[in-house]
Amino acid sequence: MSPKYMAVLAVMTFLLSGCSKEAAIALDEKDSYVLIDKKHEFLTIYAMVRNEDSQPIHNLYVDFSIRHKQLADQLGFEQVLFDQNRRGVPSRFAVKAKSGFFISESFPLKNYERLGSLENAVFINVYQRDEKVLESPLNNIIRN
Repeated sequence: MSPKYMAVLAVMTFLLSGCSKEAAIALDEKDSYVLIDKKHEFLTIYAMVRNEDSQPIHNLYVDFSIRHKQLADQLGFEQVLFDQNRRGVPSRFAVKAKSGFFISESFPLKNYERLGSLENAVFINVYQRDEKVLESPLNNIIRN
C-alpha cells in the first residue's frame, strides 16, 4: 500500500471512531422509586429506563449501588447486579426506540425504622457493553 493511501485510511479511521453515538438512556423519575415494605420487611427498587433515541439500544445491563452505610450493612452489599446468573454475569437487554424497560429487584430488609433519610442512598447505573451510560439516584422513597 502506498503511504498516501495509508494516510487517508488512518484519517478516515480516526474520524469514524469519533462518530460512535452514546446511548440516549434516561431514568423516568416519575415511574422509578424505592419501596420500603414494612409489613413484609422488603426493600424493592422499581426503575424505568427510557431510550430517548430513534434507534434501539442493545447490550445494556444494570447494577444498583447503595451509598448509605446503614442500609448497605442491612442489605449485605454496596453494589449488586440486576438479574445476574450463577456465575455473576448480568443479563443483557435491549430497549426499543422511544420506549422503556422496567426493572424491579427486591431485598429482605429488617430494622427499617433506624435508617433515617434515604435521599441519595440508592443509585441505578446502566451500562452499554461495559461503559456506564447512566448513573442516577432513586430519590422517590415510599415507606409502606
